[in-house]
Amino acid sequence: MDYGYYCSILDHTNEPIIGFCFYQECDKPKQICFNCFSQLHQRHQNDCLRFDKIALMISDSVKILDNLEKQEQNKMENMINLFKKNLKFISSEKAKLAQLLQQLNNQDCSQVHNQLEQLKQWRNVTLNKYVKNNNIGLQLEEIKKFERSLDQFFQPYLKADTIFISTSEPQAQIGSIERQNSNRSQESPTQPQGLKSESLAVECLTSAVDLYKEDNYQDALNFSNQAIKINSNLEQAYLIKGLCLVHLEQFEEAVDSLNDCLRLNLKIETVYYHKGYSLFVLKQFDEAIECFDRALELKANPDFYLKKAQALMSQEKYNQALESVNRALDIKTKKEYLHLKGAILHKLGNSQEELNCYLAAHGLDPNSSSINHNIGVALHKLERYQEALQYFDAALAVEPDSPDTLNQKGITLLASQSYQKALECFDSALAYKEKPEYLTNKAKTLNFLKRQKEALDIFEYVSKNYGE
Repeated sequence: MDYGYYCSILDHTNEPIIGFCFYQECDKPKQICFNCFSQLHQRHQNDCLRFDKIALMISDSVKILDNLEKQEQNKMENMINLFKKNLKFISSEKAKLAQLLQQLNNQDCSQVHNQLEQLKQWRNVTLNKYVKNNNIGLQLEEIKKFERSLDQFFQPYLKADTIFISTSEPQAQIGSIERQNSNRSQESPTQPQGLKSESLAVECLTSAVDLYKEDNYQDALNFSNQAIKINSNLEQAYLIKGLCLVHLEQFEEAVDSLNDCLRLNLKIETVYYHKGYSLFVLKQFDEAIECFDRALELKANPDFYLKKAQALMSQEKYNQALESVNRALDIKTKKEYLHLKGAILHKLGNSQEELNCYLAAHGLDPNSSSINHNIGVALHKLERYQEALQYFDAALAVEPDSPDTLNQKGITLLASQSYQKALECFDSALAYKEKPEYLTNKAKTLNFLKRQKEALDIFEYVSKNYGE
């Protein structure tokens, strides 16, 4: 693209500017033409950006700020909700006490007896007495802790009017600002003066649990790490850390943290299950199955049987997988269990029972594209082609851009000798994604349509590009 901008260097007259030099220590003109790029900036050409790269860099910067804006908005909303919760308590108690005061001023003491227990608590508050079972005192202490944490957090920023992004690292990744932001959350539980470290560790853990419940896994991870730094034997902190890492898809680290739970004798089903799940994702199936078995010894949870069945299926141990998913169905009927059982029966070649499972799952969720798709596959195996096509159409009504369903519909049409319609399905599948099986199916269809030259071209293309 010609930006109508030309080089001002004498020897480069009429050479269009193609970009700018971003090397900070460069003493040459910042705007560059092709000659500038090859002659004056040859030692740092990686820092010379064409206009399209500059546009991409600006776009990336906007994305960074967009992510930061969303994070700050979420934190602000969470903070506002905490303030609202505290203000609701304060306003409610204030209104109750004001009403009682007015009644007493009017020489009406009838409500004092009804509110005596509450008034006893307020008397202890006014005398600065801490009573363990004093609900009002505990609530006020929580509000004070919240405000102390806010004071400590905001102290370094009281004089700051803007967010400063250092220019010393011009190629910083998008995640860097996010890490700086999350580090603030990590810094917030700084140990208050006079508060025992054990109490602080518990406070950090409580914050981690609350954040985890809000699906704020990164900040929950930060607080759990703080709790562990303060008390390395706090097994619940390792548990929350492990669960956060699972949700953040950092599975190797999750296994390490869950192993710490077991080391500290926190041997509960949640630990074994999530360790098993992480090992399953890491394709360490034997170890995953051992963990699922340990979890099942502690609690017969149908989801544990489901995951064990998936691990066994990954090892092609289909009969054992079938036994495990049947145990899940003995406890509870869910479409996920029926769906997996159908997939296992498909591997075992039992098409009729496979179909029965998918139909049962369909009864629980008739609008599932994957269930309708799999019913169609099972019906095709049973050579019930017209019924299969109805279910493929139902699947495509929900997910019209599914290339696999379009391909399967094409296979059924091909078996029904509806060659032109089959060809249209394969072309539609290939419009979404090129896969060798789609191409091969298209070539077979072309051959039936007596278009052998086109079919041969596709077979040669598949052989050359996919080695098939």
